[in-house]
Amino acid sequence: MSNQEEWIQKGQLAAANLLPVSAEADSMMQSLGYSGASDFMLNMAGQETRYGQTQPGMHSMGVTQIDPVRYNDILQDITRMQTEFPNAQKGYGAHANKINKFMRGKGDYYKDFDITRMAEMGQNEVGDMIYTSKSKYAEDPLANFMLTRMLLSKDKVNAIPKGKKAQAKYWKDFWNTDAGDGKISE
Repeated sequence: MSNQEEWIQKGQLAAANLLPVSAEADSMMQSLGYSGASDFMLNMAGQETRYGQTQPGMHSMGVTQIDPVRYNDILQDITRMQTEFPNAQKGYGAHANKINKFMRGKGDYYKDFDITRMAEMGQNEVGDMIYTSKSKYAEDPLANFMLTRMLLSKDKVNAIPKGKKAQAKYWKDFWNTDAGDGKISE
């Protein structure tokens, strides 16, 4: 078997292992009113980390490589909603509470799970936001897919498209941005 064939085979196995995790997160998020996005999140994990085979280090979090700016953005939304609308049944604050309850109900490993405490952030010497530490959940695929789906919901204008080519363009425009290394053709 060539190196390329082995690389492809490992990627296929890693994708197969993440598929039920992505589907579980997607099912839970659909119960909160989010549209289905399991295939898109799995494709993102393939593009960003080869389905978790490459480790993101401290510059990003999880199989979909959530950067500190995006994580901070959702944390601010969660905090604002929980402060302004503490009894709300919908919105980021309520959804964060429901995700935490769901995850904690999965057993001892997740007993202290809190989507708002997956990582701590600070600034580097030039003022860029960075992760200064990560919890054990930061690289957990299920936690990462839950957080990823919440972040994807911030695009209130565009629905997640169907089909790989349309999803690749959406990923580039919304997640990776023009400045990112990724290419739609990949």
